[in-house]
Amino acid sequence: FSALGAGWWLDQETLSSLIPDATEEEVERPNFTFEQVPIGENIVALLDRAATVGLPVQAGVIDPALFTMERMTLSNVTFLQALVELLKRCPDAFAWWNYTTNPPSLNVARRGTAEVLSLDLDADHFVNDISLKRRTVLKAAAATVHFAERLPSGGIMLNEDDSEKTRASLTTAMGGTNKDIVLTARRPGSVGNDITFAIHEDT
Repeated sequence: FSALGAGWWLDQETLSSLIPDATEEEVERPNFTFEQVPIGENIVALLDRAATVGLPVQAGVIDPALFTMERMTLSNVTFLQALVELLKRCPDAFAWWNYTTNPPSLNVARRGTAEVLSLDLDADHFVNDISLKRRTVLKAAAATVHFAERLPSGGIMLNEDDSEKTRASLTTAMGGTNKDIVLTARRPGSVGNDITFAIHEDT
């Protein structure tokens, strides 16, 4: 026997929506447009569409404090891939499935502020020694800045700047020394669209 979870079902179906054709008749197309609203509203819209096409999923408790995202259209992706793209836009959000409901429901929340934990090092509290180890695997490999540029034609072009490419060149140029570097990124030919962010180089 195999147990198939809600995520598996979402990954089996291509995301689609009904779009009017030249005769104003609605035709199913393999793309979906997410509006410029809080991410949670788009997650609910995605799950509602999944339920409409017959997938056994539903929206649960979605945190209303998720960021407002840019308008975005995805094409030729599965429902699961679209869900991942939405969650990427709020890095401190986490999601989990509640299988006590029928069908399973997706909950999304933002992480709270970490609390300070104090431990007493004595025999009465059964703590005699503490060993702390850095978990470098949890360090972000890069920071990507997403931004939108309004074109003279009125359209919007989505762009991104990836600090991973910059980090590689800076490390080579500076010999891997520890320094804080403020980078101003400008795409060739662009004016007034500079993005400034800091990069800290570790040896």
